[in-house]
Amino acid sequence: MIRIAVLSLSLLTVMSGAAVAPAMADIIAFFPDASALLGKMVLTTPALSIIPVALLTGMLSNRVPRKRLIYTGIFFYIAGGFGGGMADSIPFLLFMRAILGIGVGILMPLSTGIIADLWSGYEKTKTMGYASASTNLGGVIATLLSGLLASISWRASFYIYLLGVPVWLLVFFFLPEQYPKQAQEKQPGDQIQIM
Repeated sequence: MIRIAVLSLSLLTVMSGAAVAPAMADIIAFFPDASALLGKMVLTTPALSIIPVALLTGMLSNRVPRKRLIYTGIFFYIAGGFGGGMADSIPFLLFMRAILGIGVGILMPLSTGIIADLWSGYEKTKTMGYASASTNLGGVIATLLSGLLASISWRASFYIYLLGVPVWLLVFFFLPEQYPKQAQEKQPGDQIQIM
């Protein structure tokens, strides 16, 4: 179950932008006063958040327990993803898409970093292969489900991001806590001596 919990993170990372692509025509039609550029930014805004946050997460993972970072990432993922379906204006929708990007930016480096922490040798290589397959599978699932939901309403297409809830449960119950390496290297008896 640990492997399933880890691979479920890979499922989420690919769904940042493309998941609502089938509903784009309806989204743009719903906001007729918005410029064409803002309409297109609905798909691209998450990527603008992902890049800087992913870089920051790499540094934070050496200081903050990984499981705590994953919880934070999933929270932003669900809030920003699902929250986009409640938007009544393009600026608010873009804001929620940026929040989604923050969540993905946290999860993306951790989804592969945890594999390196938990496995080595052949098992690590095999799990990396599974993670790559999970990412591709996530894209297919997201597009199909989002297309079905978009046939109901463009707002319904954002329900796809609620897939973060079962992933959160898998992480909570099955993923072991990953402490930063600096904390692991400290010996229990080490204390700071004050002169």
